[in-house]
Amino acid sequence: MNLCYNIDFEIAAAIFDMVLWICMNYFFTTNSSVSRSFRDMVMWTMITIVFDIISALTISYGVIVPLGINKILTTVFFLCSVAFGYSFYRYIGAYITDNRRKAWTAIFSRVALSIVGILLVANLRLGLVFSFNKEDGYVRGPLYIIMVIFPICFIAIAVVVALLNKEFFALRQIVSIGIFSLLVIIGDVVQVFVMPSTLIVFFFISVGIWVLFLTMENPDYIIFIDAVNSLKSDNLKSRELTKNALSVYEANKALVKTIINELKKPINKINAHSQRILAKTANQDILNDADKIIDNVKKIKDTLNEIDDYIGLSDDEIKLDIKEYSPKEMLRECADNVRYDLAGKNVDFQCDIDDKLPKKLFGDRDRISQIISSILFNAIKFTQAGSIKLKALWKQLDADKGKMSVEVTDTGVGMRPEEVDYLEKSINSGVAGANKMAKGRGLGLNIASRLLALMGSKLHLKSEYGKGSSFSFDIEQGINKPIEVKAINLGKISDEDSLSKTEDKVEKILSRPNLNQDILKEKLEEVRLSKEKKERTPIVIKEKENKYEKAKATKKILPKEVGLQKQKEAKLVHGDIIKFQNGLHNFDVEVGLKYCMNDAKFYRDMLNTYVENEKLGDLLTYLKLEDWESFMITLRSISNTSQTIGALELSREAKSLELSYKKEDKKDYTEKAKHFIDSYRKNINIIRNFNEEDEKNG
Repeated sequence: MNLCYNIDFEIAAAIFDMVLWICMNYFFTTNSSVSRSFRDMVMWTMITIVFDIISALTISYGVIVPLGINKILTTVFFLCSVAFGYSFYRYIGAYITDNRRKAWTAIFSRVALSIVGILLVANLRLGLVFSFNKEDGYVRGPLYIIMVIFPICFIAIAVVVALLNKEFFALRQIVSIGIFSLLVIIGDVVQVFVMPSTLIVFFFISVGIWVLFLTMENPDYIIFIDAVNSLKSDNLKSRELTKNALSVYEANKALVKTIINELKKPINKINAHSQRILAKTANQDILNDADKIIDNVKKIKDTLNEIDDYIGLSDDEIKLDIKEYSPKEMLRECADNVRYDLAGKNVDFQCDIDDKLPKKLFGDRDRISQIISSILFNAIKFTQAGSIKLKALWKQLDADKGKMSVEVTDTGVGMRPEEVDYLEKSINSGVAGANKMAKGRGLGLNIASRLLALMGSKLHLKSEYGKGSSFSFDIEQGINKPIEVKAINLGKISDEDSLSKTEDKVEKILSRPNLNQDILKEKLEEVRLSKEKKERTPIVIKEKENKYEKAKATKKILPKEVGLQKQKEAKLVHGDIIKFQNGLHNFDVEVGLKYCMNDAKFYRDMLNTYVENEKLGDLLTYLKLEDWESFMITLRSISNTSQTIGALELSREAKSLELSYKKEDKKDYTEKAKHFIDSYRKNINIIRNFNEEDEKNG
């Protein structure tokens, strides 16, 4: 007996759908309700094709296949074909976010599925749709056409629903749905009237599914839409928060100015009384104390003036006062102030002023002096030993103007590369607080940067951690008369304007009607979860512990189960241990993980914290100064933190070095300290390399 049907097209369709379904499940991880509905449709299409092929084979060889098996397989095929039609209907419905519009379509689908179920159950006994007998084989019943029409009805209703709710779809999506429906109709017509013995309907359906995939469910496009929706939501929230922040900022700014003015009054009185004390007494102790009071009052006044200047610069209230001045006199005055501040410090100060500098220039002397003093104060603050150098050069540009170049170099602790990046962003934007990682360097340098911008210049910096820093700038000054200099715009903060521009761009994208609100909701949930993950680990652990305590109180978790529950939360994958062991040479990874409760993420956070708070610069400074007391304190800290991440060899070396401090000769101990610093640097580099590899591999 020969095969009654040509199943080649069905086999090809099954392969197409299988490839698509595998790709969507394992490569395209978008998990919106639309994507899930599309994957379900592909799955039901694939299952329906498989049962169509099987039933075609069993019908063809009905002589050797029991009639009961044929009846069951054909019933399953009809159920799957209806499920396919319903899955397409659900897929289109997933785009519609109006729950009221979904309600009436849900009633239709329930009624239709109930009719199909009743009809197929009744068919097993009555043969109203199909039946099998030994003489005729497969016999179509009077209601056969209903089972054929049902999947098409679902597709037709889905098309109508899409057209009635076209505001949820883009034009290209409506066209794609139309093409899919047309291919279904063409497949039915070809099979019924042109090729009755060839199973070809689902081949056309599979082609239509690929059309839908390429035009409606492109994964890159869906991910892009997710990101845009998230951006819009964040911008709306940011815009609201910015409006509130701006109003609060204006109120606070006025309050700060009032406070500054009120503080200056008693400070001036303190200064005046201190000056009187100096004039009336000859007691050396009282004179020293009065000098200290005057010195600290000056520092307070300088700080208040800096705050006032920063507010004024941010609001474009400060203007340059251009007049004739002596650059050499100004530079020497700055140098004298530095020498006074360095009194008692083991720091050598050098001042190198170019002889070519003219006797008189035209510029804002007070502001240039303020800029240089801010840079010098920064150098003093971060240099405990070594030297600070102020260098001023002159370059004649033409008969009326020239360029004065000023550079301040120091041999202080310097900055890490990431600190330099943050500080550059801060001083190039003039925004205080942008340099969060460059601790202690802020307002003075920000004000200097703003003032230089008014003079058409920028502050440049170079720094090497443990060796020192260099700050420099170039300003054009008039020789015979004031010159006009174009100010540099550092990008005055205007969050409201920038948000408006961003929102306008987003609105153009979001004006497309194919954006689904379910995606937006899910993306917002992802954003919320990601923010929670970024919180500091100890806080997360505390929240988990609180959760267990609440569960214990409500008896949802028995006290004995609390420990097991915590172990499950911190479940460690064996692959993580291998990854840590391969990347962290000479580290006892298991010890480090135990300190982190066998939580791989917690351990990674501990490694990152260890690197971010490394103390190489501190050790080098204390070694240079031979400040062994501070060196010992830092050494103990490194020993403890090294142990918690499993760097046991380094921890032992630190403890050994601490014990040998009083026993060793200074020269030998210095060499051992240098060796420890090298070992510490190697450990830092191992962790950094591991982190870089870990980020590359995801």
